[in-house]
Amino acid sequence: MRDIIIAGGSIAGTTAARTLRTLGFDGRITIVEPDPHAYSRPSLSKAAMRGEDVVMPLDDGDGVRWLRGRRVVDHDPDAATVTLDDDDVLGYDGLVIATGSRAIRLGGAERDDELLVRDLHDVHALRARLVAGSKVLIVGGGLLGIELASGCRELGCAVTVVTMDPLGLRVLGDFISSRIEQWALDAGVDVVRTTARARLAEGTRNVVVVGGDVLTGDVLVTAIGDVPNVEWTPLGVPRRGVLADSVGAVADGIVVAGDAGFRRTPEGRDVRDPHWYAAMDQGRIAAHTLVGREPDRPAATRYLWTECFGHLVKLAGEVPTGPPTRVVDAGPEGSGLFVWEAGGIVRSAVAIDGKISVPRLRSMVTAPETTSD
Repeated sequence: MRDIIIAGGSIAGTTAARTLRTLGFDGRITIVEPDPHAYSRPSLSKAAMRGEDVVMPLDDGDGVRWLRGRRVVDHDPDAATVTLDDDDVLGYDGLVIATGSRAIRLGGAERDDELLVRDLHDVHALRARLVAGSKVLIVGGGLLGIELASGCRELGCAVTVVTMDPLGLRVLGDFISSRIEQWALDAGVDVVRTTARARLAEGTRNVVVVGGDVLTGDVLVTAIGDVPNVEWTPLGVPRRGVLADSVGAVADGIVVAGDAGFRRTPEGRDVRDPHWYAAMDQGRIAAHTLVGREPDRPAATRYLWTECFGHLVKLAGEVPTGPPTRVVDAGPEGSGLFVWEAGGIVRSAVAIDGKISVPRLRSMVTAPETTSD
């Protein structure tokens, strides 16, 4: 294997490239990345929303050839080629599928009154419409919706969040969710809980209809999830991604990492983990698999973090349910290190406003059992 193409240059793709060099691969690595800028995506809804410069210097180290501002639009697995948006055809010995995902549009088709936050351009477009006192309507109460609500409040906007679940419930659990929702209320955010799906009103700008309620704003932002960018490859399953085994293998000489991939559990469930930690872990594992090396350790413990309303939350392990079984270190104003145990092992650990390092927090949690696909 002498020529590896990585489709997608975000964290999964760059981690795969770096790992390949660490493993001693000395052939050509080409990364095809549509975004002309380099930055960490988690910073978009945090530092970038505060107006901080998050663009990093372009990294051409490790002998990697970057094709920035270019996109893979077609794939012929039999011929081992990919076609770019300028009709260039590139051959490969190995392919890393790391094209990530895009935001789901509430209205389906693109509308200029529905703003999304998926890249740096989106953040700049949103900030350009925000002025102190403007009414911002955010649909979606996951991590992205929470962080955008926090950023808009910091800019002096009135914020309403429409959500079917308590804020952050699905990824952080009820104990953390209740705290975040209280922080949001204390910050002046109006949280509208609904059992009906929101829809955009036809013929009217910045209007959302939820059941029998009509909600309006000066600015409308949706944060209702994402869909994998896999339409360019025949290996992709629409709205699910590219199916891989537990070490990222898709087919001979092809692996997948990050938001573009999913795996099927022995129980028949399709599992996709569109988070920063998973993209890094999968990029590393996919690189090992591509060059025929066993990963040096199993996939690491799940890890998530968020900054919102003046607080920092880090979670390692499973989504916790109910109150913690013990508090390791309680601090002022609800801060501390909280642990959930079951069956004599640590299932989850959460740090609120603490300085504990990511490796230490993850090491507290018992590693999940690995199963073969």
